[in-house]
Amino acid sequence: MAVSDRYVVVKNPDTKQLIFYDFITKQTETIHPDVYPLGLHFLPDGHLLGVGKGTLMKYKLENGKLTTVWTCDGVTDGYSVCTDSHGLIYVSGQNLKSLYIISSSGVLLKTLTHDKLPTVFAGVPSIRDGVIAVPGWGDSKLCLFRVT
Repeated sequence: MAVSDRYVVVKNPDTKQLIFYDFITKQTETIHPDVYPLGLHFLPDGHLLGVGKGTLMKYKLENGKLTTVWTCDGVTDGYSVCTDSHGLIYVSGQNLKSLYIISSSGVLLKTLTHDKLPTVFAGVPSIRDGVIAVPGWGDSKLCLFRVT
């Protein structure tokens, strides 16, 4: 699920569809994207990020249509996504000890790996003041990393 000032979007894993609700028009739209995203995140400008099948996508939502703005390949096993105040995008892998850093224009800048990252991520990473919090599932870890 992701929420912006205008929309809320939820995933339907059974049908591989995204369901958008527009707070302004009070309309609901159901969209079947080319790549079903596992992780969703709205940017402050209203664009939607979705990650799935090794790809991060930036979408524009307008008049009930989802248009791809750019894609970034190479986010293997991408599962969840967040951003920082500088516009950098962070994608965690679901079963890999990796965290990907992507520019606001969709360029893969860096892949971070660390043996202390959780084996299986339990949710969306979060960043504040240069510190990334990465929640783990089976190993019950919460890892904190300073980005420099």
